[in-house]
Amino acid sequence: MNRFLFNIGILKQNKNNFTPYNVNYGNLYNYGVVSDNRNITASGWHIPTKTEIESLILYLSGDSRNKLLTGGTSGFNAKYSGIRDTSNFNSIEVLGSWWSSTVEDDIDPDNPMTWICDVMKIQNNTNEIYIDTNTGTTGNSIRVIKDSTLLINGQRGEYIGNDGKKYYTICINNQEWLANNLCETKYRNGDFIATVTDQTAWNSLIIGAKCSYANNSNNVPFDDSNIYYVSITGNNSNSGSFNEPFLTIEYACDNTTSGDTIHLIAGNYNVDNPCYLNEGVDIEGEGDDSLIISSITNTSRQIGVLIANSLVHGANGNQSIRYLKLDGDSGTGYRGLVCWGRSNVDVQNLTVIEFLCSGMVFIGAGTTESSTDLVWATGNTIHGCTLDDTSTFISGDGKGELDMVGQDAMLVYDNVFDFSTGTAATNGYNIKQIAGNNKNCKIYDNTFTKPLGSPFPICIEIWESLGGNEIYNNIFYDGYVDVVRGVKGSSTFNCNIYKNTFELRTKSDTYVPGIVVEGGSADVLIHHNSFEKMAVPISLTQNATSIANEYIYIYYNIFKDTGYATQNAGGPIRLSQFQSTNITRYIYIDNNVMYDGGTGSDPWYGIHITADHGDFNHIYVRNNIFQGFTRAFIAANITNSGDPTLDYVWLQNNISYGNGNSNDPWYPVTAPLVPTNVTDEDRIESDPLFVTPGTDFHLQAGSPAINAGIDLGYDTDYDDEEVSNPPEIGVYEYV
Repeated sequence: MNRFLFNIGILKQNKNNFTPYNVNYGNLYNYGVVSDNRNITASGWHIPTKTEIESLILYLSGDSRNKLLTGGTSGFNAKYSGIRDTSNFNSIEVLGSWWSSTVEDDIDPDNPMTWICDVMKIQNNTNEIYIDTNTGTTGNSIRVIKDSTLLINGQRGEYIGNDGKKYYTICINNQEWLANNLCETKYRNGDFIATVTDQTAWNSLIIGAKCSYANNSNNVPFDDSNIYYVSITGNNSNSGSFNEPFLTIEYACDNTTSGDTIHLIAGNYNVDNPCYLNEGVDIEGEGDDSLIISSITNTSRQIGVLIANSLVHGANGNQSIRYLKLDGDSGTGYRGLVCWGRSNVDVQNLTVIEFLCSGMVFIGAGTTESSTDLVWATGNTIHGCTLDDTSTFISGDGKGELDMVGQDAMLVYDNVFDFSTGTAATNGYNIKQIAGNNKNCKIYDNTFTKPLGSPFPICIEIWESLGGNEIYNNIFYDGYVDVVRGVKGSSTFNCNIYKNTFELRTKSDTYVPGIVVEGGSADVLIHHNSFEKMAVPISLTQNATSIANEYIYIYYNIFKDTGYATQNAGGPIRLSQFQSTNITRYIYIDNNVMYDGGTGSDPWYGIHITADHGDFNHIYVRNNIFQGFTRAFIAANITNSGDPTLDYVWLQNNISYGNGNSNDPWYPVTAPLVPTNVTDEDRIESDPLFVTPGTDFHLQAGSPAINAGIDLGYDTDYDDEEVSNPPEIGVYEYV
C-alpha cells in the first residue's frame, strides 16, 4: 500500500518551488462551463465521464466517502462544498457534488442549463460515494482528470490551470485526479468565466458561469492565518508565516496554542530534543518529504521525538498529527510518537520507521498500569499509517510498533504494520497491549506482516482486555493474535476476532499459529475467519497456576492446508494445559470447515487435546466438516506421564470424511486421554460435496451437509447469509 500522500489543501513550497493555490472549497460552476468548447481544463486534461467516476467509486468501495474526504487514505481531499440550486446556496459541510461530462438528456440542445447531467456526490450521513443527476443550472464543484498518466497509485503530480493557479494532483486507480476543487477563472483560450452573484440572474443564464458559495470569496481560498510553518532554511526569530518560517519543530511546538497548526515544509529535520505538542495544536507535513529524524535515546515511556502528553489525565487533545515521516535512524531513536494521558488525538498518514523500542505509544495515564488507578484515554484514532521495522526485542521482551495501554474506544484502521528489512530474530510485535486495560477498541482493515524466524511471531498481543475489543477485516501474514487473560466487563465479550485472513505466505516447519488464547481468558469470540498454511491456526493454552480458559466460541471459520511443510503433525485447533490447577471449559467449536488437500505434510488431527495436568470439561464440537486428517478428526493424549481429565464432550452432527481411524474420533495414541460422559451422535461419513474442494467450500446440490446441522442460534454464515433452521453443516448455507 502506497502511503505517499499529502495535505494538498495547504500552501507549501517544495524543492522545485511549486507553490499550490490555497484552496478551501473552490468555486461552484453551472453546466454551461463544463460544456463550453473553450474548455475550462488545461491541455491534456478533461472533465471526468460517468464511467471514470464509476471506476473511482468501485476502486474505493467500502466506506468510500471517508476514503475520499480530506484526511482520507485516497488523497482526493474532498470537502462538503455545498451547491447552488435555483433557490439559493445550500448544504455546505453536508454535501459535496462534482460535475461529470456525461449528459443523460439534452432537453434543449442549445441550452445546457436544461440538460440532465450526471454528478458524483458524497453526504455527511452516508458511507459511500454515489452518482446522481442535476440540471445544468445547478452550481457544483469541478475536479479534472488527466487524459493519461505516468504516475502510480498514491503518487502526486502537478496541475497548472488556465489562469496560472497551481494545484497538486493524486493518482487513484491509475487515474490522475486534481486533488482539490477547481478555482479556475479562465477558459483555455484566456477568456474569463463570468461571475454571477444574483440568484435571479443565475437561474436565467444560458451561458457558463461561476460563483463562490454564498457569494463569499473567502470560501474559495484557504485561510492560513493560524498555520505556523517550519523549514530547514527558516529561523526561530521569524514570524512563522509561509514566507518567514521557523527553523525547528521544538520552537514551533513551544510557541503555538490551541487552534493553531504547525506545517513542516518538505525537508529533513534532525531532532535531538523532544518536541512537546500542546493540546488543540495540529501538526502536519508534506508526506514522506517532511522527514523527522530522531537521535533521542531517552528510554522513559513518556518520551519520544513527538510528544502529546497531558498533566490532566484524559485531557481533550482535539488535534491531528498527519502527513509526516518519523525515522528512528536505524534504531538510534528510542520512541517515535508518544501520546500519554490525552484523548481525541487523530493520527493519520504517518510513516514511522526504525525506532528501537516503539514507533507509537498511546497510554491512558496513572501511577501504575493497573485498572484501579488508570484514567482511560478516549477517542484516539490511528489510520492511513505505515509502521515498518519500528520495534525490537529488548532484554528478552518484544516491544510494539504500536503500544496501547488504557484506551477506551480507540480506532486503529487502514494501516500497514510491517517488518520489511529488519532482522527476524530481533524484531518486536506489530501491536502490543501489555497490561493493556483497553476496552471498546477496534482494530480493522489493517495489514500485518511478520518475517518467518521471529522469536515470537506476534502481530497483536492483547493482555488484560477489559471487554468490548474487536479485531476484524485485517490481513495477517506469518504472524498471530495473542489474547492473554482479560474479562468482558460491561460488554457481551472480552475480544471479538472476526472476518480476518490469517496466512503463512510459504508453508514452513516453523510453528506459527493464527490465534492464541492463553493465561486464563474468557468470553472470546473467534468467527468468520480464514486460516491457510499455518501449523496450528488456533491454540487454546495455559501454563500459569489457578487459571481457566473458558467460554471460547470458535465458529464459521475456514481452515485449509494446515500443518507443517515436511513434518507430519499439527492441525487446525489445539487445546493444551500444563498445571494441575488449569481448567479449560465451555469451549464451543461449531460450523467450521477443516480441510487438508494433501499439499506438503499431513496434519494429524482436526482438533487435538493434549495436557500434562488439569481438567478439560464441557467441550462442544458441532456442525463441523473435517476432511483429510491422517490420524483422526479429534484426539486427546496425556504428555509427560501427567494426570489430566477430560469430561463432558459433545460431538454432534459433524461430517468426518477422508480422515484416519476410519473417520472415528479418539485416535489410539500411546498415552490416550480417555474422555468420560461423551455424546457422539449423528456423525456423517460421506463426501460433503464442496463446489471445489480446497478453494470453494460452498455446497453442491445433494450434499449430505444440507439441513443436517443442529440449531445453535447463530445468525449468519460465512457469506453473511441468514442461517436456516435446521442449518447446514459447515460454513455456508446452501442458497
